[in-house]
Amino acid sequence: IGLPLFGLSSLLTRVFYAHKDTQTPVKLSCYTLIFYLVIALVLMPYLKIEGLVWASILSTGLQFLLQWHLIKNRYTHYSLRYT
Repeated sequence: IGLPLFGLSSLLTRVFYAHKDTQTPVKLSCYTLIFYLVIALVLMPYLKIEGLVWASILSTGLQFLLQWHLIKNRYTHYSLRYT
């Protein structure tokens, strides 16, 4: 489940780097790291190791969604919509 999200997130990070914007991916990574820690602490008592896996998947999914949203709004010349 997480592998496509990791790949897409990595790909979208390169879009920011191509536009010479290195601060945005770092900020998003910090936010998703905090999200990961909170989710991991919540899920670990119930799911043990699987809680860490789900926290990783959810934080990577959040990072992908945030990157997608920012790219869609900042760089409107990319056709990310299917019309």
